[in-house]
Amino acid sequence: MISDPLFYAAAIPALLISGISKSGFGSGLGILAVPLIALTIPTTQAAAIMLPILCVMDLAALWAYRGQWSRENIKIMLPGGLTGILVGALTFRYVSEAGLKLMLGAVAIGFLLQRWISASSHLDKTLPAAGKGYFWSTLSGFTSTLAHAGGPPMSIYLLPQRRSPNR
Repeated sequence: MISDPLFYAAAIPALLISGISKSGFGSGLGILAVPLIALTIPTTQAAAIMLPILCVMDLAALWAYRGQWSRENIKIMLPGGLTGILVGALTFRYVSEAGLKLMLGAVAIGFLLQRWISASSHLDKTLPAAGKGYFWSTLSGFTSTLAHAGGPPMSIYLLPQRRSPNR
């Protein structure tokens, strides 16, 4: 049992932010949950604490949006996501605590930078849609496996499509 009050001061807002983000209002702020908790405990422990909560949230989201998904995106994203999960599972034991913190920081900063850069920049048009989708879903699977930070890479791919929230 964690008795440090700083842990709870970080964990409660992190869970609220994560819940709000999963509901569609946070615009990717859920990425802050694990890093916020990791300020008070080791990153691997923070990720382990968040795992069951995120699984329940994901199951609720799958139920709420059942039957409302894009076949085109699934065909592109599923192979990449599975590849990233496999690479993450094979490399997890080799990533240090400092490496996890560095990755979390890089993903968070990269997501913020991408949000600030216009979607119409020349960088956005360098790969065909399938190539971009495979790349971002692979990165999403990898970062999700290591630190529950798969949302930002997927947002980088999906948000420029400006699809309806339920498609």
